[in-house]
Amino acid sequence: MTRFWMTTALLVSVSIFGTGCVVSSRADTYDECIDSSDCRAGDTCTRVITDISDGNMCTHGCSPGRTICGGPAGLGGSCYMIFGDPDPSNFICYQRCFDDFDCFSGSRCFDATMGGAATDSVCFPVR
Repeated sequence: MTRFWMTTALLVSVSIFGTGCVVSSRADTYDECIDSSDCRAGDTCTRVITDISDGNMCTHGCSPGRTICGGPAGLGGSCYMIFGDPDPSNFICYQRCFDDFDCFSGSRCFDATMGGAATDSVCFPVR
C-alpha cells in the first residue's frame, strides 16, 4: 500500500510542478515573427516587402559568396538583396525551397530572379 501512495505522490508532483524540461519558444531561422525577441540568438525579425510578399521572418545578414546561409531539411539558404531596397548592402538569408511545403507557415515559395531569369526558389513571408 505504501508503494501505491508513493507512486501517486510522484505522479501528482510531476503534474503540478512539471518535468523540469524547458521548451524554447524562439522561432527558427526563416520562421515568421513579430519582433526580434521572437527569434533565436543571431537572428533579427526582418520585414520583407516586395510586389509578391509583405511579412516578417527571422533571418540574419549575409555577404554574397562569403556567407553560407543554412536551412532546414538540407535545402540550405540563399543570400539575396531585394530589388528596389534603398540600401544596396542589405543582403539577408532566405530559405531555399522547391514548393510551398518546404517553407515555414506564413511563407510561400517563389522564384528569385536576376535580370529576368530565375536563379533560385526561396521562401518569402506573406500575410
